[in-house]
Amino acid sequence: MKQWAAAFLVLRFALAQTDDHGHDHGHDHGSGAFEWAGIFDTPNSNYLWTAQKTDGGYADPTLKMVALPTATVSQQALSDLEAQGETAMEATDSTCTTVQSGGTITPAANTCYILEFESSAWQSLFNIDASATAGIAFFTNHGPTEFEADAHYLKDSVGEDIEPVGELPEVTVTPAPETPYDWGLILAAVLVNVVAETSKEDAEGTVLNEEQKFRARARLLGAVLIGDFFHNLCDGFFIGAAFQVCGNAFGWSVATGTILHELPQEIADFVVLTGPGVSLSPLKALIANFASGLSVLIGAIIVSATPIDDSFIGLILAFGGGVYLHVGATDCLPKMYDPKLRFVERLAAMLAFVVGTVLIGLILIGHEHCFAPTSEGEGGHGHSHGHSH
Repeated sequence: MKQWAAAFLVLRFALAQTDDHGHDHGHDHGSGAFEWAGIFDTPNSNYLWTAQKTDGGYADPTLKMVALPTATVSQQALSDLEAQGETAMEATDSTCTTVQSGGTITPAANTCYILEFESSAWQSLFNIDASATAGIAFFTNHGPTEFEADAHYLKDSVGEDIEPVGELPEVTVTPAPETPYDWGLILAAVLVNVVAETSKEDAEGTVLNEEQKFRARARLLGAVLIGDFFHNLCDGFFIGAAFQVCGNAFGWSVATGTILHELPQEIADFVVLTGPGVSLSPLKALIANFASGLSVLIGAIIVSATPIDDSFIGLILAFGGGVYLHVGATDCLPKMYDPKLRFVERLAAMLAFVVGTVLIGLILIGHEHCFAPTSEGEGGHGHSHGHSH
């Protein structure tokens, strides 16, 4: 009941603020000759006006526009050009210049344009020739954001968004004065309903923190084991392909290199699994690591029984590598910057990183390609990398 009372007081305060201190718009152009106007710095020669379909179609099949050149770019300059822009916008559509998608708009006084959008295309583009002016004031019968899906309505030649220096209608916000009475209500609600419930909320927060810790452990455990599974699966693919395509001698060299390559990785997995992030016992960590390592046999069996496309292996490698990058960047590396670590501990962590990097990179020494023998007349050849990560 207390919580509902507090909510009521907060709502009453919010409504009071809304009623008493709303936004005050300086102009209202909704029913005038133009709905929107904006003034822009145009130091470059060419710009691009974009209109896109939203919800399956354009907000309107056309857009009426006036583009006035200006030497001064400011909110005041736009206000000074308002009468001129409104007069040009009042011209009948038949007297305006029609511009198809892909056409060019040249800023000029007493000139209006009708931009016709390409109905069969998801967006229509119009070139803006700004070579003869330092700024442009646009007046349109629709707000340009009505035609935005995923791209800004005005961009420069390299695709950067160009924002207006000033706009009409100009929005002014009246600051709300101090309201001691309303703030007193809020303060009373906090003291009576929030502070009084602190002990209860703390107890609930303890349970929530335990749940969060459990979920964090589960995510880290899953990331390590899933990444290890797919990584070893690809190792099996490479070993199986080496034996199948390149012969026993090369196959055993790939298998040996893979074992040496995996040692630092499996040690790192063991350290993570037994560390504070997961807190598995050494025996459970070894069993989990061993189970995920069995995927190397699965990979070798698969590649021996069925042909596996290189692009498929690449996708699996990318997935496994991405998981390891996530674990390393979000869980392992931040621990090196723990302020509680002593200098010697931080130095040891950095040394372990360097040693692991060197050991994993050793597989690239003597890296070679092998080719399966092809019968005469065959157009292709087998190709296997000794090992590639």
